[in-house]
Amino acid sequence: MSLATAMFAIWLAAAGQPSSGDDSPLRVSVRSLSSDVIVATLIAVTPDSVKIEQDGEARTIPLNELLQVTPLVFESSGFDASGDNFVTCFPIEGGELRGRIVDSDGTGMLRMRIAEGRTVDIPFSAIAAVRFGSSNNTEMMGDFDARRSERKPGRDVLLVARDGRATAVPGALERLSTDGWVFRYGSRIRNGPLGSAYGVVLGSAAPRGARGPVAVSFGEANVLYGHLVSGDGHSIALDVASIGRVEIDWKSIRDLNFDSGRVVRLSEVAPTSATCESIIGGDWPAQRNRNVTGGPLRIAGRSYEDGWGVHARSRIEFALDGQYEQFAADVGVDSSVGMHGSVVFRVIADGEVVFESDVMRGGQAARRIKVPLGSAKQLVLECDRADGLDLADHANWANAYLVRRKESSPS
Repeated sequence: MSLATAMFAIWLAAAGQPSSGDDSPLRVSVRSLSSDVIVATLIAVTPDSVKIEQDGEARTIPLNELLQVTPLVFESSGFDASGDNFVTCFPIEGGELRGRIVDSDGTGMLRMRIAEGRTVDIPFSAIAAVRFGSSNNTEMMGDFDARRSERKPGRDVLLVARDGRATAVPGALERLSTDGWVFRYGSRIRNGPLGSAYGVVLGSAAPRGARGPVAVSFGEANVLYGHLVSGDGHSIALDVASIGRVEIDWKSIRDLNFDSGRVVRLSEVAPTSATCESIIGGDWPAQRNRNVTGGPLRIAGRSYEDGWGVHARSRIEFALDGQYEQFAADVGVDSSVGMHGSVVFRVIADGEVVFESDVMRGGQAARRIKVPLGSAKQLVLECDRADGLDLADHANWANAYLVRRKESSPS
């Protein structure tokens, strides 16, 4: 582990220490594959299970049966990461850390403050990309996200902002600091303030598939992926591939999301058919892990890493072959259309409508749906227009996944 990596782990360990004299039990809501949400007291976390107590009875739930654990109390730090030197860092295994760059030499590592009094040092080798500022330029955001998902090992790409568009410059990032960025391309060295570029995608040679099965959301907008090591009612220890072991206080945790071996992301399943019939005309193909215009998936301002973006009226078909017992997703109108747009979501299994939403409108919070599939051989997702024309009917099947039947699960 490098010195910078060790410093990151030490910081989180310090942040994870319980408050003096705070011995109140940790109450959590637990969502598993086999039951609805339950509220219980968390006893312990192990690499294989979460132990809880409900109504005086102790229960052990294997991690591969869990979807989410959420503490009932979250203490916001009130930290405002916006303004000068604001950046969003994307670690190589996924997730994101938001904060402000603070004074340092900035050579070979990023030093950022993600909470008051809490500063992290992250080596460039542990970073997939860094976005500068908080621009909502859809075109540049889409270009940045596409390059981040398809980055090439050994080559960095600086996205320079020019007239609202991003110009890609290949080379090597030398430094990131409060003074800005220093970037080498060929034999030349170029530098500039953070505001002169949209971001940088780094060619860190990380093995694909390094992302851990647990996503921990903490602080105001931070997410880390890793493997659970241990935990109690005060903190958890997480093993992050690129950074090492970290500890995080439950009071700063928003939720833990688990990627069970029985869960298959719908974005990883190839549709057998995808069509769109629009009143306004044009070509609106369904987009994997993007909204229908190629931007990030967002509903009511919340971002999602995976799912399908569509335009009403759309129909996407998937072959299930009876292997899945449940479909789940967060559905809603994409944030790119603001308060416009109105749609109806429909789930069809073997020709039978098994779910239909009320009319959902722009700006409305996502609706979480969980639909039993029985032994269905075909799944169809329809997004229909509701009021008036469909000009702004851009909608998302976000965080969409299938749950394998136990007898169909890989051993």
